[in-house]
Amino acid sequence: MHASLVLEQAEIEGFARLIYELAKLDPTSPVAMERLARRLRLSVRRAPPGHPRRGSLTLLRGVPTIFYNPKFGGLTSVGFIIAHEIAEWFFQNRCDEHVETDSNRLAAALLAPYQSVREYARAVGRDAEKFAHAYTITQTCAHLRIAEVTDRPTLLVTPDNLYARGGSDGFSWGPEPRGLAIVKTLPDGLSRMRLTDARNRTALFAA
Repeated sequence: MHASLVLEQAEIEGFARLIYELAKLDPTSPVAMERLARRLRLSVRRAPPGHPRRGSLTLLRGVPTIFYNPKFGGLTSVGFIIAHEIAEWFFQNRCDEHVETDSNRLAAALLAPYQSVREYARAVGRDAEKFAHAYTITQTCAHLRIAEVTDRPTLLVTPDNLYARGGSDGFSWGPEPRGLAIVKTLPDGLSRMRLTDARNRTALFAA
């Protein structure tokens, strides 16, 4: 299934900038998500043993509190968990079926702010592995974020979903995009790479 997008990408970027401004932080430069949360007057705590979820947002003695579960991954996962919960706090008045998807997209924009990504891509290129290391995020997040900012048509193929980013000019991946991840010879103008931190995922690109 395709992961549907509800908010326009420009709206996501605007919300990310607004959150940084609410925290009185420079919206062009990434910060640790725990610091961002605390500047927003959100408490951040490690989840107690047995906590079943990656993260959660709850009121604790009247203070909005983010719990993160470190058993779900290393530093890259913890940062994304906190960013996701900040996004859910921002979208707290939404209760539609797409809020999780938009919270993931906003989390990525908080971890890797638009202007910072744009300048990095210009200076260093679009190497997602280096990008992921620089921003302490997964290569999945890196590929999608680079595409969102540069508008390079990108399709991330996972066992369960297809995530398309970039290509605002109406680029199409065709009727069977999942097959592009395994076909022996790609059509002209397309390239692909397998993620090294998630071997069951493949990123496809248009020139």
